[in-house]
Amino acid sequence: MSKPFKILQLTNRIPFPLNDGGNIATYYCTKFLKQAGHETHLLSLNTNKHFQDPDVIGDIAEVTAVNINTDLSFFGLSKGLIQKMPYNVKRFYSKEYEEKLIELLKREDFDIVQTEGSYMGIYLKTIREHSNAKIVLRAHNIEFLIWKRLAENSRNLIKKFYLNDLYKKIESFERNVVLEYDGIIAISAIDEQFLLKEMNCENVISIPAGIDFDQFHEKEQKKKEGSVCFLGSLEWEPNKQGLKWFLDYVWDKIRFVNPKASFHIAGKNPPPDFKSDPHRGIVMHGMVENAQEFIRAHEIMVVPLLSGSGMRLKVIEGMALKTCLVSTKVGVEGIDVSEDEIKISDKPEGMALIINDLLLNKNKRAALANNSYRFVKKHYDWTTLIDKFATYYGSL
Repeated sequence: MSKPFKILQLTNRIPFPLNDGGNIATYYCTKFLKQAGHETHLLSLNTNKHFQDPDVIGDIAEVTAVNINTDLSFFGLSKGLIQKMPYNVKRFYSKEYEEKLIELLKREDFDIVQTEGSYMGIYLKTIREHSNAKIVLRAHNIEFLIWKRLAENSRNLIKKFYLNDLYKKIESFERNVVLEYDGIIAISAIDEQFLLKEMNCENVISIPAGIDFDQFHEKEQKKKEGSVCFLGSLEWEPNKQGLKWFLDYVWDKIRFVNPKASFHIAGKNPPPDFKSDPHRGIVMHGMVENAQEFIRAHEIMVVPLLSGSGMRLKVIEGMALKTCLVSTKVGVEGIDVSEDEIKISDKPEGMALIINDLLLNKNKRAALANNSYRFVKKHYDWTTLIDKFATYYGSL
């Protein structure tokens, strides 16, 4: 192993519990950096909405937290229309956090300061003024692309106007801030190429988020016959948009062929318009206690995303659980799978046809699930991915 590094990660929330893609990607990166012998520190905003005791992740890093209220407000959203700084970024600025950051930088001699996501780049100037550390962006997404795609797929004209204004401001912020980093770790090869070619960045590498296979034990679990499932945070706009598309345009086509099929939805804070409907075979579970058991209980997992960026951790988690997956192209973006591992369709008719075929063919489901597992075990094991971080830090 290369020399151990002293690393400070800046996060917009404490990365726990592990029920959110961003939390999972940050938590396991930190955990495996420490496990590899590096000294890990986190300076985290502790939001009202996602408040956590910092000690909950005290075993993987020395954690400093600063309380902040980042709740969306009508006043903030309205003000965002007339401000140059996008509201999505501005709400993560805290004077107290900035002061705590300066205090940490003066007290500790860090080798690397890594912001988890470009929004935390709002503190980049402060880091530069008070530290000689190399500053790294871990780009979980190309943020403005998420909002651009949401705007393009929105059918509400007022919402489309607001999203268009928002994505353009995020794009302006993001295109400027990425050029100020010493290095960038993209979470997918697609994002790496976008940063290099479309955003003129240098020193970019892609290292995906991975799987901690110690947490994915082999377990026999009876699957509910004819069941399809969706798992994802229903606070995240791309998940809500994709799920609505699936329910509006795909699910009834599946039920026409398989009238006993059931669709099971799990995710935190589902909006009121997503609810159980016995007549359509739809079951809303809300927040589930054990995500792995929920996925294992169903024959097929769908990832019907129309917008987003980066990579979807729930996809590789589903693969690690030997699950049969069906997705849109955006859903598997950043994961170099073939149709041997995951079935893909962007058309309602095509997706319904694939799912009906799989529901009726146990052998096809088993083959797809086994191929998925072999693929993710080969390419997404954290124990091998983590060395790439240290090698990259050393190159800077």
